[in-house]
Amino acid sequence: MQPPDEVSGAFKEVATAKEESQKLYNEAEGIRSERTLAAKGEANKIIAEARGLATERVNLATGETTRFLKLLAEYKKAPDITRERLYQETLQRVMPKVKKVFVDPGTGVLNVNRLEPIAVQATEPEGRR
Repeated sequence: MQPPDEVSGAFKEVATAKEESQKLYNEAEGIRSERTLAAKGEANKIIAEARGLATERVNLATGETTRFLKLLAEYKKAPDITRERLYQETLQRVMPKVKKVFVDPGTGVLNVNRLEPIAVQATEPEGRR
């Protein structure tokens, strides 16, 4: 059915407006879908990273707990030997990082310091200070 000639222009404008409206709606839906997928992908990535970090921390804590319980069992069997072994292991780990070690002859107490700047000043001749 053809509209009368007097209103055919208006009918064409209405049809064009409907087409333009549908086109804009489809474009907006495409953008919405694209952004939604990107946001879901980012969310999934963050969740996966968090789960990985949680698993890593749980595994680390489990390992440390197992190590501690084994150490505790050894300590209960021989406290003095285990204490001395832990002390020696700690010294072996820490001492390579220490620049100067002082032992008080009266008490035998170790005083561990990083005194390199003071040591350099102490070794310079009097005239240079």
